[in-house]
Amino acid sequence: MEKRYVKASAAVFFSLTAFLHGCNEEPAETQYIPYNYDLSSYISVGQVVGVKYTPADETVSEDEIRYRVTRDLREAGFYEEELAFLVSENIESGEILFGDTVIIDCSATVDGAPYVDASADDMPLELGAGSVSVYGFETGLVGTQVGEEVDLLLRLPSDYSVYSMRGKEIKFTVTVKCIEKRYGCPEELSPEQLACLGEYGDFDSYLDAVKSEITEEKKKAAAEKKIADCWMEVMNGVSLISYPQIEMEMYVADYISYTEDLAKNTGFTDLDEYLAASGMTRSDLESAGMEYARGDVLQEMTVYSIARAEGFDKMSDELFEEFASVYAEELGCDTVEQLVYAVGFYDVQKRVLTDVVKLYIAENALPTETTDDPPETGTPDSEEA
Repeated sequence: MEKRYVKASAAVFFSLTAFLHGCNEEPAETQYIPYNYDLSSYISVGQVVGVKYTPADETVSEDEIRYRVTRDLREAGFYEEELAFLVSENIESGEILFGDTVIIDCSATVDGAPYVDASADDMPLELGAGSVSVYGFETGLVGTQVGEEVDLLLRLPSDYSVYSMRGKEIKFTVTVKCIEKRYGCPEELSPEQLACLGEYGDFDSYLDAVKSEITEEKKKAAAEKKIADCWMEVMNGVSLISYPQIEMEMYVADYISYTEDLAKNTGFTDLDEYLAASGMTRSDLESAGMEYARGDVLQEMTVYSIARAEGFDKMSDELFEEFASVYAEELGCDTVEQLVYAVGFYDVQKRVLTDVVKLYIAENALPTETTDDPPETGTPDSEEA
């Protein structure tokens, strides 16, 4: 079962080695201009405007508020027994609530075949903590019964660690064996206890703040899910003709270089020692590099094809600066200029184009329940720089 990890992966959009080192004083090497040729011989892009997506549920339930309150109190150091948060343990029957910590057995299939990487036995799971990367897995168990076998038909995320599995439908068969822990929510807090959580006038003000916080988180998560789902719909409609040799070789080399640096930075004497400790061979490393290359190159060719068709490759300096300043902060650069110096202009431009294209697709998408005609295309600023 894949959990959420902060990882240097293809989703970073910069080279892996650049992400590993961040903004340093070394200038980027002279860069090859990416995809500086006609891409129609390599891919064919399908529908871009009017793709369908399923809107995420943004409502906030009382159970979610209760769970957030008890989580905040536990993180603030209050003992469960002291405030009677722990209602009961090892519940073997009854309905499963949001916030319960449950023990599950889970098996998964993709395209009808078992998928062991997403299977687990006797796995503890706190429903609401967001530890499972597949959207809808945790909430899909809420309201079911202990001991009941539940089928969840979901979709693997667009940034799933195995590129060939990204966006695929996955069927989980889950049994909640027991509720390991269930927490209650206090009716009131003392001024001293409330002060540990922040500057709130009373308990009701704190509850209002909790609801507002969850609401904003859900809005952000829904927007991110929409962008990811719409992009995956576009990618599902792309026909691959062939991979360009230059970019493929560059990405494989980048992956191997990143692994060499990672080995050095984690205390291994050389790459072979690192691979042996990881249970890998040179052949395994090259295969992983090819998987990484195939995933990124196909997505980048799609980005550049759409960007050129819509004129985003001629974006204004202001739009470039707006996006690039966010990336500079992510990598610890003080300015966009420092980012460009460290990473290279074309890598920064590639990520800007990627985000602009994805936003464009999401802004012009249609929710699944609508039967209206596709919207008029709303485009980000694309004036000549």
